[in-house]
Amino acid sequence: MELVALTENVFYLSAATNVGVVANDSGQAVLVDTGIDQQAAKKTLKMLEEHKLKPVAVINTHSHADHIGGNQFLQDRLGIPVYAPEGEAPFIANPSLEPLYLLGGTVPWKDMKNKFLCARPSEVTPIAGGETSINIAGIQLDIHRLPGHSHDQIGVFARGVMFCGDAFLAPEYLQKHGIPYNVDIAGYFASLERILSLKASVTVPAHGGELTDPGEVIGRNWQTVQQQVERVEQIISRNPCAVEDVVAGLCGMLNFNISLPTLYFLYRTTVTAYLGYLLEAGRAQYIVRDNRLVWSGK
Repeated sequence: MELVALTENVFYLSAATNVGVVANDSGQAVLVDTGIDQQAAKKTLKMLEEHKLKPVAVINTHSHADHIGGNQFLQDRLGIPVYAPEGEAPFIANPSLEPLYLLGGTVPWKDMKNKFLCARPSEVTPIAGGETSINIAGIQLDIHRLPGHSHDQIGVFARGVMFCGDAFLAPEYLQKHGIPYNVDIAGYFASLERILSLKASVTVPAHGGELTDPGEVIGRNWQTVQQQVERVEQIISRNPCAVEDVVAGLCGMLNFNISLPTLYFLYRTTVTAYLGYLLEAGRAQYIVRDNRLVWSGK
């Protein structure tokens, strides 16, 4: 873990999930996300102490475990508030909702309650409304809605730096994840456009290094998702099929092999989002036939 300086009193801790740091002249700091677990939070706190920075609040960009996993430790240790988008806050207060959500409302079994899906709960204050600004310890933070990866994800803009959560992935992570997880494809494309329109001096994705010009990387993300949407359309146009068959067909086209149930449900959610996007665009349709919901091209 390394503290990387960006602009005046704005930093990020480079890690598997980056942690944004926005400070005032007194060394009080607002953190953007907290990493995956207590160990990540301990490392964060140690690094900040070495640089004479003291966390006074956390803003979570969204509710996924690798972004909120350190919340509880920091609250227990420092008693600091956690803020999050209104639509993400219930999942942070009740993290078991995340695997339940992936399973379509079924009580999660043991393998679906791992730390990658289910963080420890933390108290959270919702950030109401969409585009807004908040001031914490004299630190001005602009909140921008970036749905797509999660239904109410936000980005945090401060002093020319945009912390954008998982709105897009660095190339190495884009390749690693295969089918990038998204729940709202129209929202995803709109969020990419929104990030570009802000013209930040520095843009920091949660996974990967900082970018002074994110255009090329955002373009690669856009192209990857667009191509996968088109492949899903090809699959259902050739042969009407259920979601599970579309998942298998897309993985076959991309030479991916699902080996874990967690990955299967993540991919299934994204494929369902692709189908919903095609449906809303008038490019797909569905019917219940032989006790199965079957998708086809239109």
